[in-house]
Amino acid sequence: MRITRFLSLCGAASRRKAKDIIESGRVRVDGKIVFDLNLQINPSRDKVSLDNEPLSIKKTRYIVLNKPTGYLCSHKDEYERKTVYDLVGDKDLFIAGRLDINSEGLVFLSNDGDFINLLSHPSHRIIRNYRVKVRGVIDRSFLLSLKGRNKTGDDTYYVDRIANISYTKSNTWFDISLHEGKKREIRNLALFHNMQLVRLIRLQLGPFTIHGIKRGSYVEIADERIEEIKRELLCRKD
Repeated sequence: MRITRFLSLCGAASRRKAKDIIESGRVRVDGKIVFDLNLQINPSRDKVSLDNEPLSIKKTRYIVLNKPTGYLCSHKDEYERKTVYDLVGDKDLFIAGRLDINSEGLVFLSNDGDFINLLSHPSHRIIRNYRVKVRGVIDRSFLLSLKGRNKTGDDTYYVDRIANISYTKSNTWFDISLHEGKKREIRNLALFHNMQLVRLIRLQLGPFTIHGIKRGSYVEIADERIEEIKRELLCRKD
């Protein structure tokens, strides 16, 4: 097995990030620092360590979490606020689709770093669907005009879809879909257009939805389903 693949299966890093880890001299095989990215190892025989801590292959986990507000998508917080790892009980997981502390909905976690990269990389055009609530009654034609390319100062955001627009007495609800995964893109878009965002809920990330998952709870996805998704995403890229 290639050393980069081994690091990924141990949950130490994706194969892409494993390159930097190895080249920085942090990985040892049988006590010797290695720099060869193509090095083949035998997991049952060779002793591999990262920063002098032994590594072993872990069972892969694939989790769809319905994150409530008030939780950070981070391992640590200097103010000791709650994180998504308090909900899933496993800090050896990477995150695809981070949400800020005031947003809620779908967050995907796994110790399969390569799959996290598949979900995160813009080239795969993974659709992210959100339900949004903004203050005031916003004109329907204006909301529909947001579909497509939006230049907001120094940033550009591409909106794939605006749908399900509805109104209450003092608020507007609508669905918005994007595929680039830029940081705080919906909040920045709303701020640029002077819309006061009240609630932001991610409903979908690619093939995954929070349908049927209670807020603060999660479900684990079977390995067989993940393999199907991997094949679909890699075929789409080709």
